[in-house]
Amino acid sequence: MRPFSCKSPLKAKKGIALVLMLCVLCGLGAETSPARQKGHESGTDRLAQSVKRECKIGGKIADEIAEHMDFVEDPLITARVRGIFNKLVPWVTRPLPYRVSIVREKAPNAFCIPGGYVYVTTGLLEFVRSDAELAFVLAHELCHAAGKHGIIQMERNQKLSLAALAVAVASKGAAAAMVLSNAAAIAISNAYSRDLEQEADLGAVDVAEKAGYDLTAGITVMEGLAAEELKMPWIDPTLPLDHPKIGARIQCIAAEVERRGHVIR
Repeated sequence: MRPFSCKSPLKAKKGIALVLMLCVLCGLGAETSPARQKGHESGTDRLAQSVKRECKIGGKIADEIAEHMDFVEDPLITARVRGIFNKLVPWVTRPLPYRVSIVREKAPNAFCIPGGYVYVTTGLLEFVRSDAELAFVLAHELCHAAGKHGIIQMERNQKLSLAALAVAVASKGAAAAMVLSNAAAIAISNAYSRDLEQEADLGAVDVAEKAGYDLTAGITVMEGLAAEELKMPWIDPTLPLDHPKIGARIQCIAAEVERRGHVIR
């Protein structure tokens, strides 16, 4: 995959600082609308505004990803992936315009970006041994998307609110480049903190079970990824210090599967 990078970090930092100043002066955009000032904005309105901002961010990142990656449109491949994906979506807690795309890439990987965009690589499709294993991976990414984990990790990394992130992405120049670069890096490298990764793992067990898939597949696919990791031992510098090891994740998933009364074979 071609790396996403900002060519001018110093200018980017200045751009982010300017965005923050604008957000403060503007009261973070829509957050200080007349309706809100009068106390008339409902919780539903605020949620809708939040989803709208998130989808705008996701759309911008999706455009950036589309410039760097080659997508697969083979009808047989897409039918399989979308068929499994569509069985999972009804069991995801947060309504978003979820969609899945297949990226031509040898490395087995799956990732998501804000707004419900989920991606799987051709390498992953060759790697999984069953539809149930693929379903677990897709459910994991759907739970990242439903939990707003990309936004949360971006906020942690850049200390910007969702509204400020939306302004930064909508802007032009170094500020937008820095945000898009960070967001794409988080997504593709799955650079989530331990709490977010665990939430997605446990959520995937729940979604996969409700969709009717064999839960032991979640363990076997993770064991396969652990074996794959041993072949290429290296430390990804984009990962948070508290990013969990695959072994710990397997134990957590197995414990949840057993707690639900399933026998691990």
